Amino acid sequence: MGELIRGFAFPFRFDPASGRVATASGDDKIRQNIIHVVLTAVGERPMRRAFGGGARRLLHEPIDDALLAITRREIGRAVEEHEPRVEIRGVDVSQEGATLFVTIHYVVLRTRAPGEATVAIGAR
Repeated sequence: MGELIRGFAFPFRFDPASGRVATASGDDKIRQNIIHVVLTAVGERPMRRAFGGGARRLLHEPIDDALLAITRREIGRAVEEHEPRVEIRGVDVSQEGATLFVTIHYVVLRTRAPGEATVAIGAR
């Protein structure tokens, strides 16, 4: 059925119980990877300039239907490109006050399990 995915947890942190770097595995790790793609700005990683979904840039743009449609398409494309273990079923972008919510609906290809990752982006 394929090898179980395992790696550092996102966001990067230490496990208080063991004092070691926290890890994640399986579908939870895939969800964390999707969030990582969404929050990373395109061009931010020197060795992988194309990596990222660039959702944070929305905070500085006037939000209208056209921008939301472009954002759904760009984030969906970025997740498909950088997390090939999932099939994207939809991307929703909504706004509540000064906070944007990006929700990616997907299916994990290995297990066919549905998943959802929501990212809140706003001024802190």
